[in-house]
Amino acid sequence: MYTCCFDDALKPRLLVDRLRSISVKQRNEFRRNMAQVQPIFQYDNGHPGGIGPISPDGAVNHIWKKVLQKLPAIKEAVVREKRKPPGVSVPMRCHCT
Repeated sequence: MYTCCFDDALKPRLLVDRLRSISVKQRNEFRRNMAQVQPIFQYDNGHPGGIGPISPDGAVNHIWKKVLQKLPAIKEAVVREKRKPPGVSVPMRCHCT
């Protein structure tokens, strides 16, 4: 794979030549990969006014899935906080990323 440095960016036609050097096979592979992840970056549902079904693989549902994955750890932290005696410090165990 080609790596580029800042000075390379100043060379005339560098990007055009680099893009033209990509084989048809590799371009088709890039297109297939992009088609697979494209719904993750679509925040609308493609319907006028936003009225209509939301894509199950779209960005909004992807965000909700991530929130739901973190929910058990968040609930545990809330319960632990409520149970601790006053003045006691409990180390955080929820490492949300």
